[in-house]
Amino acid sequence: MTEGSPEEWIFVPPKKFATRNRKDNRRTSKRDDRQLEKVKQFHKTLNSKPDDSVHKNTHADKQLLIATIEKCVNEIKCFGRLHVEGGQQTNHHLFDLQTLVNSIQDAANRGKCERDVNEIICYGIGNFEGARDDRYNAPLIQLACVLALRDAFARRVIDSRGHINSNELNSIITTCQNESESNQNDQDEVTEDGSSPSQRQQEPVSIVYYEPFIKTIEREILAHFHVKVLDSNEQGKRRIKRNTREDSSNFESSTLFYMPHCPMRLYSNVLWANWREDLILNGSIIIFGNSFRAYDERIISSEKKEGDRTNAIFSLLPFSCEVEILTKYSHRNRSSSSSIGTLLCGQDIEMAFNDCVILSFHKDDEAIPFPSQPEEYIVSKDSDGELV
Repeated sequence: MTEGSPEEWIFVPPKKFATRNRKDNRRTSKRDDRQLEKVKQFHKTLNSKPDDSVHKNTHADKQLLIATIEKCVNEIKCFGRLHVEGGQQTNHHLFDLQTLVNSIQDAANRGKCERDVNEIICYGIGNFEGARDDRYNAPLIQLACVLALRDAFARRVIDSRGHINSNELNSIITTCQNESESNQNDQDEVTEDGSSPSQRQQEPVSIVYYEPFIKTIEREILAHFHVKVLDSNEQGKRRIKRNTREDSSNFESSTLFYMPHCPMRLYSNVLWANWREDLILNGSIIIFGNSFRAYDERIISSEKKEGDRTNAIFSLLPFSCEVEILTKYSHRNRSSSSSIGTLLCGQDIEMAFNDCVILSFHKDDEAIPFPSQPEEYIVSKDSDGELV
């Protein structure tokens, strides 16, 4: 896809629908503000010139952005432990990579056999190029997180014991501060066979990435990290492939759809494209994204819930299982980012992952029938205002 091409998210002006008239809605308006800001950003990009017509990205710009991403990946890996071990007393949402990895693995193993996450589909992160070396933006934090997740699950696939070694993930905590201060890491190191760590991770656990307004420098950065970038807009309708691990018939694959703060319609299209009970209900599909239960609580329009025959979300609510990405933690020894020598702080984490959950589906009651597949959503002038 080239910048300014028609292959991009499609926006149709929304219809009006009823919402709860309660004071509590003000507390839950942050998500709506983020969605509106994203729409405004998309419209601004539509009306602006392509990035390369404004300025040429220098080699120094590229190397600085690579170093910033690598630094953020390291801080993501050790964030939870560092912010519990010392500093000032606060009450933020705590993010911990090991807890996140375990939550995803638990979701993958809800079926009849153990599973490896061997594919991550990444939709709509946004433009991380705007981050600075002294401050991360939300898209860059989200990108760093998915790179850290690929590393963790690649270690699991490579590990013949078939489990995630938590000591291996935690071993970088001691060196994380020094790496952050010196801005040096091992991402560019090449082994004897000529492969980089990113390349070795992409082979067992591939990241497939699509962002409609991707910039040239971002495409180059993703190539550096061996991330596969899609050129066309799938509108979330990608069908996953089921694979069995060669060394064991008891292991099958899971696909993680990494979609923080994406539009509801995009989640619906993902489910529609993979509408099979044996795929959805047994851990083959895991979603990192917005809470479906929150959609159910905030949308009271019966027309939008029951009258929309293309919506795949509400019919799956009886089977949904959600685990929050962020957990509140209050402790006397909570540290600020400045006190531990990192750029990443609790406010940044909340900005990137607020209201996000790990979402999977499971049938606890066999008496509940699996719903029939909804109709395919086709974008038209009369569509409901979703970005896809």
